[in-house]
Amino acid sequence: MAKKKRKWTRNQKESAVLITLGVSVLICGACFLSPLKDAVKFGSKAIVKDLPIDDIKTAYQAYDENKDELHKEIREEYAKEEAGDQSSEIPSGSDELSLEQATVIRVIDGDTYELEISGEKQKVRLIGVDTPESVAPSDYRTENTEEGKEVSQIVKEKFQDIDTVYVEYDVSPTDKYGRTLAYVYFEDGTMVQDWLLENGYANTATYPPNVKHADHFAELAHTAAEQKVGLWNGFFEEQN
Repeated sequence: MAKKKRKWTRNQKESAVLITLGVSVLICGACFLSPLKDAVKFGSKAIVKDLPIDDIKTAYQAYDENKDELHKEIREEYAKEEAGDQSSEIPSGSDELSLEQATVIRVIDGDTYELEISGEKQKVRLIGVDTPESVAPSDYRTENTEEGKEVSQIVKEKFQDIDTVYVEYDVSPTDKYGRTLAYVYFEDGTMVQDWLLENGYANTATYPPNVKHADHFAELAHTAAEQKVGLWNGFFEEQN
């Protein structure tokens, strides 16, 4: 996550106004409101103590005459910074989600990735979707397919320049193979599952109790099937 901005108390911000006034009155007379933001962020009382006494008096007088407007600007700036401190760099529109940042290490196949989460490398299986197999062992129940290899390559190209994603968990955290189960989001807020389903690269695969987005996934798959998008043009078959 991004580093938080330095926090200022309201008293510190109001003190910073005097700095703005002391300097600005000297430079441009009544033009003392424009540098407020810079003073709030970067001001220092040291600048005031070095001013001649008459200029400090002038600054205090200007402050007294315009304090209501100045205090309003301070409160607005304070509120903006408070809001910024309480938010983190997570996908927009996901305020109600509990997301954890992860670093992409590699794409294993279309629906399974290796991510670093909280400093630990984990094999993450996407919840709710299934792409054709491309790296399954010989004794696995489903054979590898050319379509699976194609989808895997498409996903690898998609992730080629992506370092950071966000993961959301459901009821069951892992599967019987020990893989972490998650919904994965790109930084722009798009869920990877949505992207796969909308482009016809994946079909739905619902396994309770992880059904948080199951209905949504079903709608996306149905739309892709109707439009014969991607692998719905001959590989996937919609179940009635």
